[in-house]
Amino acid sequence: MAIVDPRPFVGAAVAWMVLPDGGDAAARHLAELVTRERAEFAAELGAPVEVRRSGAAGAGPTMFLDVPGAPHPELAAWRRRTGSVAMAGPAVELAGDVVVVTAGDDAGVALSLLRTAVRTGAAGVLTPRPARTAAEAADRLAAEVAWTYPAFALRGLDWPALVARHREAAVHGGLDALQRWIAELRDPHTSVRAAGPRRVLPYTARGGGGSVRLAHVPRWSAGWAAGARPGDLLVAVGGEPVDAARLRATTGAEARTLESFAGRRALTLTGGAAAGVVVRSAGGRERSWLDDTEPRPVSWSRLPSGTGYLRIRAWSDPEALDAALTELGRCERLVVDVRGNSGGDLVTALRFRDRFLDRATALGTVRFSTGDGGLAGPAPITGTPAEAGRWTRPTRFLVDRLCYSATEDALLGLRTMRHVQLVGEPSGGGSGRPRTVGLLDGVVLSVSTALTYEPGGRCVEGAGLAVDRELPPHLLATGAAVTAADTGW
Repeated sequence: MAIVDPRPFVGAAVAWMVLPDGGDAAARHLAELVTRERAEFAAELGAPVEVRRSGAAGAGPTMFLDVPGAPHPELAAWRRRTGSVAMAGPAVELAGDVVVVTAGDDAGVALSLLRTAVRTGAAGVLTPRPARTAAEAADRLAAEVAWTYPAFALRGLDWPALVARHREAAVHGGLDALQRWIAELRDPHTSVRAAGPRRVLPYTARGGGGSVRLAHVPRWSAGWAAGARPGDLLVAVGGEPVDAARLRATTGAEARTLESFAGRRALTLTGGAAAGVVVRSAGGRERSWLDDTEPRPVSWSRLPSGTGYLRIRAWSDPEALDAALTELGRCERLVVDVRGNSGGDLVTALRFRDRFLDRATALGTVRFSTGDGGLAGPAPITGTPAEAGRWTRPTRFLVDRLCYSATEDALLGLRTMRHVQLVGEPSGGGSGRPRTVGLLDGVVLSVSTALTYEPGGRCVEGAGLAVDRELPPHLLATGAAVTAADTGW
């Protein structure tokens, strides 16, 4: 018996994603994101996707994107014809050859919900709803991962066997059991965690050898002022003891990066309140402090050599990136330090990437999961030079294995430019494009949807981006890495 493809637009020559007219800055930002990522929607909907504004010419299956405060006359007309009622959102409505994604107060949740709507195949309106029982949450996790995860074949994973091994424990074992289950996928993007905003304390730690120890303590940090130094044992964070064995067992990562990502999780907090931190030195002395440090995502200076130095800790401040490149504009060379940058806003990252292009450039390819355990064909990733503020002078990006997600998207393919080099060690290896699914009240699942590839065909997932010049890990954890990157031009 033939398996029916549930994707709503399968077989269509083209499907249209219809955006609202105008809107505020957030609406325009979302429009740019979905336009850049239309290959993802092609994989989810089952047909090539083109993007247009409301009222522009274009016939065929249609996905309307409804954003608060942004007028959408074409969607309004469709609702009048069909009697469909506007939704508060986040929500997805399947209505034959029309799909409506209503962003509401969380566009990310709404766009993630699209895959669930297609998977379940239920006509009508779907809104987020936590599972009523632990058993329902376990079944939801099993189904959503099976439908979405792109790297079963790449990593040689048998998902039905992992479901059989872990489901019963997950029903009775709470968050810890769910995390141990999902960690088997060895993917930091694919995880189960407490819902809500998170922040990472401004240190680097490594979780290996039965302990978690600080690897880097910035001199400007509260920890340094309290006497914490690299090599100190991390005893407690936020009032909770640091359990190295549990962190390793519940962190999804390849062997190459597991210590780094387990250390990062030890320093990750939910919420924004100051957190107590306790460390113990090799001599046995304990030091403690309250840490509410929020390091600037972007900072810059000139190195003694005259080289410009740009530090990017997160992709969250496009105005600061503009200011940095303007102020460093007279420098003949540039070191961009993205060590420890595990991602952020994809649009900001890609706009920054475009500044380093001097022509339209093929930067790699991406393949999205299709829901049947397979992958869509490779979609080209092409960068177009920024209209203003380009930088085409010698540039080195300083990277480490904690560079991940949007950082890798920003750097993908830049090594093909004659003026750009990557220095350090291969990045974390997270193709990502994760979606988020509610499991239980206050607990969410994130799951990757795509694999990306460098121009030569190297898959980024797990392996990371290749570098032009490697630096030893012990050097990368110190300020001396900047000096090393600024030599031998």
